[in-house]
Amino acid sequence: MKEMTLKDIQEESLRILKTVHGFCVENGIRYSLAYGTLIGAVRHKGFIPWDDDLDIMMPRPDYDRFCSTFRAKGYQVVSRQNRKDCFIPFARVCDTVSTCLMTMEPWIRQQGDLGVWIDIFPVDAAPDDRDAFHNLYLKASHNHAKSIMARRPYRPLTGSKPLKYNLNTIKKRIFALFRHSPEYHLDAMQQIIGMTPYGSTCHLAQFACPAKEEYFDAKVMDGYHLTDFEDSRFYVIDRYDELLRMEYGDYMTLPPLDQQKPQQDYITFFWKDK
Repeated sequence: MKEMTLKDIQEESLRILKTVHGFCVENGIRYSLAYGTLIGAVRHKGFIPWDDDLDIMMPRPDYDRFCSTFRAKGYQVVSRQNRKDCFIPFARVCDTVSTCLMTMEPWIRQQGDLGVWIDIFPVDAAPDDRDAFHNLYLKASHNHAKSIMARRPYRPLTGSKPLKYNLNTIKKRIFALFRHSPEYHLDAMQQIIGMTPYGSTCHLAQFACPAKEEYFDAKVMDGYHLTDFEDSRFYVIDRYDELLRMEYGDYMTLPPLDQQKPQQDYITFFWKDK
């Protein structure tokens, strides 16, 4: 199989996004470009030149409806809602026809024909009391960290790694028989997140990848507009600047050269043999 270039990955990701956009418009599902993809739209009118993934976000009700209804030829949505062997608390829409992958960080038990993807992050309700939110966030983060640790026994055995690596993986698989699974910790995490019904408070948060406490006014997600991205137009929230500055500070300034590199260096994507 031929390894995909960064440009290949970007172009395949863009094809997936176009399909997701069309489905969302047709079915009245709200979404916005997010994180590095949103920065790319604002700063570069497309991908950040070195970015190797594509992110969007959805309010939890739209996210749940999308995960349960999305259908498109050649693509599959993978989330805890429709794949009980999924190890991540957000969704991915994956190509199943043209591409495949090898990863040292397993995110699903049965990878099958899954290839290049785009990530879809749910935005959840958060308590209005900041201390209550902080405590909830810590509990969710704790379970998320445990789920990542529990995924390690499922990393592949490979001849490209030293013998010590493979022996250590086998040892982890044996120990895993007596410990909670990744799915157990993710389900515990979702129970914590679900304690605050969407729309019952004036604040929202992103719990699915808890690296930083993203806590903001629910009205930030109220308005959307189309913006240019590569050769197409996709939705972004009207108040994107507020969200990006909270997350990244001066996001319009390029990062240092040593940080201008792909983030998914633990994954290799390939074109399937025709």
